Amino acid sequence: MIKTINKYLNLSIILSILFGIIGIFLMIWPKSSLDTFGYIIGSALLVYGIFNFIDSFTINPIFCLPQMTSSVLSSLLGILIFLNPNIFESLLPIVLGIFFIINGAFKSRMSFVLKEIDSSWVLSLITSLLMIICGFILIINPRISAIMITTLMGIILMVYAISDIIDMFVFKSKIKNVSKYFEKYIK
Repeated sequence: MIKTINKYLNLSIILSILFGIIGIFLMIWPKSSLDTFGYIIGSALLVYGIFNFIDSFTINPIFCLPQMTSSVLSSLLGILIFLNPNIFESLLPIVLGIFFIINGAFKSRMSFVLKEIDSSWVLSLITSLLMIICGFILIINPRISAIMITTLMGIILMVYAISDIIDMFVFKSKIKNVSKYFEKYIK
């Protein structure tokens, strides 16, 4: 159980470091970073859509419609984003906001697990709530100019990354207690 929890915590730390690096780029070069991400995401969606469409011919025709539909939608979204990165500039804050809210909600639930074990749950809860607030800020204000939202996203990504790293080190310091707590309820 400890290995599984540790893998999750380490992956979360690595992801947070990557978010922090992306945040720095977004703060220093907002417009070019956003355009670059738009082209990368558009290309990835287009390539995924094409490969998924080709793969849909190898499966049972009964299951082919959902795969073909998702591949065509991915390809079209990829082309739209690639041709007009402004679409990506509008979608990115909303998608990141949803991710932050979901992750913050999960981390706040984990904070209450810590409450049962130790008194260090308050810091974890505060950082989790901060993640949720950052997510709502991104969702509520997606129409702010691309440069401002990109800079704000860079700052929010940095805040998220720092708060997530703090959270994960709090969890790592109590890994044995957290593992015992889960083992008690899994049996």
